[in-house]
Amino acid sequence: MSRGDRGKLTDELYTTSRTFARTSITAYEDDQDSVFLLHAATALEQLAKAFLASQHPSLLIDKDFDALLHVVGLPQAAKRPPSRMRTVGMETALQRCSLFAPALMRMDRELSTLREVRNGLVHLGRSAESSSEVLLPYLQATDILLAELAQGNKADYWGDSHPFVTATLSEAVESNREQVERLLSDSRAAFTRRFKGSDPSWKEEVVTITVSGYDLDRLERQLYECPACGSDALAEGHIEPDYEFDEEVDDGQFVVHADLKALFFYPQRLQCRVCGLHLDGPQQIDGAEVPSNWELPDPNLDQLNAWEARWADVDY
Repeated sequence: MSRGDRGKLTDELYTTSRTFARTSITAYEDDQDSVFLLHAATALEQLAKAFLASQHPSLLIDKDFDALLHVVGLPQAAKRPPSRMRTVGMETALQRCSLFAPALMRMDRELSTLREVRNGLVHLGRSAESSSEVLLPYLQATDILLAELAQGNKADYWGDSHPFVTATLSEAVESNREQVERLLSDSRAAFTRRFKGSDPSWKEEVVTITVSGYDLDRLERQLYECPACGSDALAEGHIEPDYEFDEEVDDGQFVVHADLKALFFYPQRLQCRVCGLHLDGPQQIDGAEVPSNWELPDPNLDQLNAWEARWADVDY
């Protein structure tokens, strides 16, 4: 597939996504919940595939070898026409996109309903409550992919729905800020009540014992200073390694050596058992001014090996 053909494929997927994105918002505003869920899931899937195609069309293929031959520019060896190509599903497409845009990793749970819609696991007669829960993460994930794709602009993508989308995202930021401020305030008050008038040495011992109870058996669980009380809190999230690759031919065999340069942690949830603070989801994490990611300076090698083994088992 030539560079021009790759661009054409990306454009086609982007255009399809844009069409479904606009109808999804129309359906949401008209309280057509089933239509919204289906069209939103389709729009996000097609946008994810557009991004993958922009990187390289082979990223769209799983086990369909004929399809792979078509997208890498070897159609003469294929047994079936390109019209019968089978590409990856939504879940796999988003998993692959998250390798390029780690911010999507933090939204895995929030996008579960849309993934289930595309997998046929969710009955489309669900209540309006499901639609309202899905709307914000759908818009946020779309925002991330549009920024990564750098094709067109948000106004072009959303069309007449752009003002609604912009207002919804802005209102969500303000609502989240107020909610996080309440959570922090309540947790600070709880911390003060718990240790008011207590002996400093006893307070230190209680905090130490409490923190020691955190389960840190996986790299996906790390300690971070609680933004409410300053004690160590338990953060749970995703890991993203930064490797440096070196290629060579050894005794006629092509060998790739990987050197781990850095390992980054992306928090999704944070819980402090000392003051009771609980932040759930990337929006609350960001609202509490917890970094969206940080480097792990001395990762546990056994845990790193276990993490790599788990990731190797992921079915793309």
